[in-house]
This record gives sequence, structure tokens and C-alpha cells, in this order.
Amino acid sequence: MAQLHRAGFRTVTVSRAARLLRNDNDGVSPEPLMAITFDDGCQSFSEHAFPVLRDLGYQATVFVITAPAGSTDLPFMKGKLHLTWDQLGRLHESGVEIGAHTVTHPDLTRLDEAGIVAEFEGSRAAIADRV
Repeated sequence: MAQLHRAGFRTVTVSRAARLLRNDNDGVSPEPLMAITFDDGCQSFSEHAFPVLRDLGYQATVFVITAPAGSTDLPFMKGKLHLTWDQLGRLHESGVEIGAHTVTHPDLTRLDEAGIVAEFEGSRAAIADRV
């Protein structure tokens, strides 16, 4: 991260990157930009990644699994703690973009359309309600 910072890279959130791409600007940017993302919303982001990003003035987007926040009961998490709603709120207040991942991180290829919609909409609604 420090090397990217020294090279002049700035960061934008994923939503800002999407807006920039939609507006195109002929692909020209006055400086190198990047979007940094993290999946699943593990507490290790808050403990390890966020302090580095904050110290460099870098933004990031964290895509979180919304149920249950702070728990370890999803099998793929292998005992890793999720960020709690309080932690997510503090990160958001610090400029971290919180994005919807899914509710339970299922294998979406095994769900019907209604199940897929429920996973994404449920995740989005929980974040809008809590953060």
C-alpha cells in the first residue's frame, strides 16, 4: 500500500468508481485511481487493513455478509469473526463504504431466483437499516 501511495495512486470507493466508469471521461484520469475491496466483512479488516488505509488516506469498500453480524457460525468462515454492526457503523463514519454481499454467503448456483433475490435484497436492506 505504501508503494502504491508513493507512486501517486489515489483511491475511490466502488460506487464512485462505477460513476466514473459510467461517465467515461474518455478513460482519462488526471492521476492513477484504484478501488480497494474486501469481501465478507471479517473483523480482521478493522484490526489490520483499516489502520493502514486510514494512515495513507485511502478509501475502501467492504462487502459484508449481514447475518449474523459478529458471529462465527457460517461454515466457510472457519471461526473468523464478522464485523459487528457497531464496528460497521464506525467504519462507515470513517469513510469506508459498506456494500451488500449476501445474507448468508450461500452457493448462489444452488438457489432459485427467489432465493437469490432474498439474499441480495436482505443484505442490502439490513445495511440500509443498520449502518
